Amino acid sequence: MKLTIIGHDNVLLRSYLYLLRNSNKYQVNLILFPQLLKNCNVVSEVSKFEKKSIFEKNTSKLNLKIPIEFWSNKNIDNFLYNYFYNNFEIDVSEFKQFLQIKLRKIEIVEKVDFYYSKYFDIKTLESINFNNYENYILNTANFIYSKALLNNLNNQVYHVHPGYLPDLKGADGIFWSIYKHEKIGMSIFKMNEKIDQGKIYSRSYFKYEKIKNNYLMNLSVKNKYNFLLSTLDPLLRAKFFYDKGLDSLSNKNYLENKAGNYHTFMKDSELEKTYEKIFY
Repeated sequence: MKLTIIGHDNVLLRSYLYLLRNSNKYQVNLILFPQLLKNCNVVSEVSKFEKKSIFEKNTSKLNLKIPIEFWSNKNIDNFLYNYFYNNFEIDVSEFKQFLQIKLRKIEIVEKVDFYYSKYFDIKTLESINFNNYENYILNTANFIYSKALLNNLNNQVYHVHPGYLPDLKGADGIFWSIYKHEKIGMSIFKMNEKIDQGKIYSRSYFKYEKIKNNYLMNLSVKNKYNFLLSTLDPLLRAKFFYDKGLDSLSNKNYLENKAGNYHTFMKDSELEKTYEKIFY
């Protein structure tokens, strides 16, 4: 089955590829671009690179810097291996190295297209002709897709949201899920121009064990946030997609995504209360 992953070379993309890499079911194409500029509103000339360029290298380095620091930290490497294997049956023993491997060296990756522009914004992205991508498209970017961009992608873009839809929508899904339900919701849905509003193809909950590690317990609020978004969030999204994702899409069964509860990014005081449910 062919799959296109679109967005950024970040820890979420690497997590998807890490779990998919040993499967003979998938052939993966990648469409990558830098983080979008806000309030630019200009269509700029775009260059397409099929071989690795300095622009792609610098973008990947920036996106992966914090995750690589956590996965290379000797204070927590054994903990990470035991935690993910014992609780979720995910073997992360090679994940640190996988974050640094060249994308074109990964066996299941057939093609990488990197698009670059000096002023890369949503209007520039909309101007690129993606109509030759007819397979399922999985999102790893962190912006709201416009209707024009979705049309340009044949309305085949799907996203794994770290929350149980439609009950929990919006930002910081994994944190709100733990804060409100003390379990981690996951949903895969077909994207439209509204936030977390498309048709739902699969949803489930993960139970989790509290994290017992003195080094992590003593991190700042910000660093705990970065740690969880470098480890638990992307790997559970990838596991959910690997276990449920493409099979649910090919079955063509879905739930209508009715009105739900929207959430904004958590305040530090809310994060601290959430961390009490995660760390001890």
